[in-house]
Amino acid sequence: MSPNSLFQSLQLFHKLSISLILFLHHFSCFLTDLQSSKMTFPIVGDNVRNYEIISVLGGGAFGTVYSCVDVDDRLNQLAIKAMDLSTVTRENSYKLELMVLQRVETLSEVEQTRFSKLIGNFIQDSSLGFFVMHKEGECVDEVWMRNKSGRFSASNVLKIVHCMAHGLRSLHKIGFIHRDCHAGNILFASRLTPTAPVKIVDFGIGRRFANRRGHPIPSPSRDIDFLGCEHCSVNVHVGGIPGPKDDFLSMVLLAIRMSGIHAISYENSETNLCQKKSFESNPAQFLMRCPWLVPVSVAIIKNDPNRFNYDCVIHAIENASLFNPSEVIGHCYENGLLRVF
Repeated sequence: MSPNSLFQSLQLFHKLSISLILFLHHFSCFLTDLQSSKMTFPIVGDNVRNYEIISVLGGGAFGTVYSCVDVDDRLNQLAIKAMDLSTVTRENSYKLELMVLQRVETLSEVEQTRFSKLIGNFIQDSSLGFFVMHKEGECVDEVWMRNKSGRFSASNVLKIVHCMAHGLRSLHKIGFIHRDCHAGNILFASRLTPTAPVKIVDFGIGRRFANRRGHPIPSPSRDIDFLGCEHCSVNVHVGGIPGPKDDFLSMVLLAIRMSGIHAISYENSETNLCQKKSFESNPAQFLMRCPWLVPVSVAIIKNDPNRFNYDCVIHAIENASLFNPSEVIGHCYENGLLRVF
């Protein structure tokens, strides 16, 4: 090889080496940026904006709820919900929950008391969405399981259901259905009152079914699959489109569970469906052990799903002999924990 050819080869090798080094550098920067932007949920002790995370309250498929304090007002405990925005479905869930909470603020003061109050919201690093809320009490499931009897009293169940019925009617009035009414999404209020002992929360997998004028909005072609869902109505369990009536059927299924009669299994989906079919076909026979719940169940089951009569259901609750609208839900505190009788 001539000296000239050797020199040209060395020049080419030098250029290729520089190009390779630059490529590796840029690729390394890309990986670093990718890793730094990766979604990470906060942990206890972290500060998110102006809020310090105190403890984990609970979590689900789309996010985690924490107890927190505003660092400028440490006496006032709040709740902060972090939601994963890594997919279009999860991002839409965040947007839907925000829309519902903002629309709740247009309701009357009494109606708003049946929902947790939104204080603020923000998105961090394009990967996590946050809601800052007034902190409420524990979910119905946690308090219910604390009872050795495995049930709440009939009067307390009626008070919870009465509040839920009013809350669901308000939610439907602003055009949304919940679709996920179970014991984990019903919280006892931080301050128990006769009209609002519980709060309805978690609207991320709900659906807007009517516009501001009350005109129906078609169900989306791509939607969340509730097939086989144990706490849903028979219609939703078998793949039907959820509507306002289905929210109320979920509510009465929760009432049955809180009553402690163990008539519906939550361990096996097929057994669960058979039991719910039996309930919806003959509620009087199914509820022989808690007859006070029969009029409420009948009012829901026989209701027209296309023109749901809310007053009919609420009157059935209020006409129960064990229901007293002026009484606060029967409860006490043991070692700082709520007990509902």
